Formats: sequence, C-alpha cells, structure tokens
Amino acid sequence: MEEALVLDPVKKLVEEEKRIKDFWKYFSARGKKIFAAKLARGETLRLSECIEKMQAWGDWEEEAQFHEVLNALQDKENKEKEDKKKSGKKAGKRRTLRNLKIQAEFPSGRASYCREILKKTFEEALAGTDSAREGGCLYETDEIRERLLGRASPTETLDSTEKWIANQTNNHMVRHRLLIFSRLLEDIVEEYAGGNAENIGDVIIEVIRDLKEFSGLNSKEIGRRINTNLENFRSVVKELEKEAHDANKTVNGSLIRKVRLLEDQNFTCPYTGKEISYNELFDGILDIEHIIPRSLRPSDALNSCVMTFRAVNDMKGQRTAMQFMKEFAGKDVPGLNIQIQPLKDYQEWVKKHKSRYGSKYHGF
Repeated sequence: MEEALVLDPVKKLVEEEKRIKDFWKYFSARGKKIFAAKLARGETLRLSECIEKMQAWGDWEEEAQFHEVLNALQDKENKEKEDKKKSGKKAGKRRTLRNLKIQAEFPSGRASYCREILKKTFEEALAGTDSAREGGCLYETDEIRERLLGRASPTETLDSTEKWIANQTNNHMVRHRLLIFSRLLEDIVEEYAGGNAENIGDVIIEVIRDLKEFSGLNSKEIGRRINTNLENFRSVVKELEKEAHDANKTVNGSLIRKVRLLEDQNFTCPYTGKEISYNELFDGILDIEHIIPRSLRPSDALNSCVMTFRAVNDMKGQRTAMQFMKEFAGKDVPGLNIQIQPLKDYQEWVKKHKSRYGSKYHGF
C-alpha cells in the first residue's frame, strides 16, 4: 500500500535508493533529464551504458566526482562481502557497480488511470477541496454507488458465483480472472475428484510471469516492456562472452538461455540456496529445470524454468517445485556435499526473488 502512494517513483529512486542516490547527483544535467525520462517509461538502465553516453556527450562537468564516489561505494561493498565471508555468512557473488541495473518500482496490478486520480486527489487536497464531494475527482454518483455494491441491473442475469465475485470487487479485470479460476476449479473437481470437492486437500496455483507482466498493458506499453527484456538479453550475452572467453568456452544459444535464468536467480539455486558459479555452468553439472514438470505443462519458456544442479533435478522428478520442497526439504543431495534447504528458507528466497524482480517473477 505504501508503494502505491508514491507519486513519483523515479524521484524516490534517485533521492532515496541506497547507492543510486549517492552517485546520481553527479550525473550530467543532460543525463539526469534523459535517463529520468527513460526510467519514467519503465525502462531499465545499466550504469555502464549511462556512463558511456554521458562521456560521449562531452558536457559532464562532475565526472571526476562521480568516479570518486563510485569507487568508494565499490570498495565499501567489496569490504562488506569480505567481512561476511570471514564470519561464515553468505556473501553473494561479487559484482562490479558499473553493471548495476537501475529501475524504478511502479505499483503493479493497478488500472492505468489510478495514478492520475491519485495525483488529482493530491492537488485537490492542497487546494482545500474535498475530492469526495460533488465536483471532486472521487465523487460517486448514484449509478457508481449501485455498481460498487455489486447490484445487477434488470437486464443482467448472474449466477451465484458471479454475484459473490461482483460483491468482492468492482475491478473488472480482477473479476474476470476470478471467474476464470472458479470455472477452472469446477473442472478440476469434476475431472480429478469425482465431483466431490472434499476429496481435494490443497490447490496450488503457479502463475507464469508473462500473465502478470503484460496483463492490463496496452500495445505500446507491451512494446516498451519487450524492448527492456531485449536490453537485458544483450547485457547477459555481453557478460557471458567475457566469462566464456576467459574459460576458453564457446557461447551458444543453450548457454545464453541458462545464463539468463541464472541472472534472474542472482546465480543462486532456489532449491539448495547454494551460489552457482560460471565454472559450475561450464563444467556441465547444472540443468534447466521445469518448475511444473514438462509432462504436466509442455512449455520450455524461460518463465517456466529455473537453473539447478543436475542431481537436484533428478531428485525432483515429476513433482512441482512446492511438492518437491515439502517432501525433500533438509535432505542430502546425492553426489554433492549440499542439502535441500528448509521449506521456510525456500519460501523466503522466493519472496526476495519476487521483491527484486516484481513483474518478472517466475511464479514458483
């Protein structure tokens, strides 16, 4: 809820976000204007590319101060990771800040007009106007009030499920999704439980990220999101080429696909919590693993998969991710000196993963 009340996510990012606020103020005036506009359109920036562009423009007056601050931040981060390693804590993969991704967090799952209404409400409040009164942007007519109460018009015929859903929300998109789910649930009960819902214990919904990522967007917004994904693809290929060159390996489509998954996972195995290195990738001990078994959902899309160790993939078999974790949490992985992490730790990892990537969330 607090995030939804942020009027300017870009301003919040560059003035309050750790690390970014320290070096953003040393960007060139031209850079601040152009990059802020890109962030406002939902684009993801990479710091190294911002640096290259500002250097090419030739009007970067505070470049020296910027690099001084960036180097100090890098030294601080490296020291923190070293201290964590010495104390036996997980330190994460060391990364250069020049490759830092910069992205503003916008509330998801909201109608496109909500933010404009929020701004108008803010302006009316400052002007001393009650937005809920007649003439205000939140004023409800009798017709609107009837619809908010979920009352069907004389020409509408709703079954009991639709009436119940209509009384829970006035958001047509949420209502539509709930109706789809209710009908799907009825089919599941009929086909797999002999029509008796009492035969079903738990229903686990695992949603692919594209459903959330593109739901409610118009064609232009989807186009911008696709361009952002392409930028991510190019940056992954660039880093992979460097690592592959050092290891005398050839870059191919399979490796790119695996690194894109690892990048989303922060180079961490979701099932064991162990950090994954490029060396382990090149050694061939990792597998692309389907969150929901491919036999149950025949999809090889990136949003259906994660990277894990081959031995873990063998253990998981034909189970979904949640089924596997409930059954094997805490058990040793054959042939490797690691264990499947506790279910609580796995759920916490998924929560952090979702918080980090938002709409790019895989849907474990």
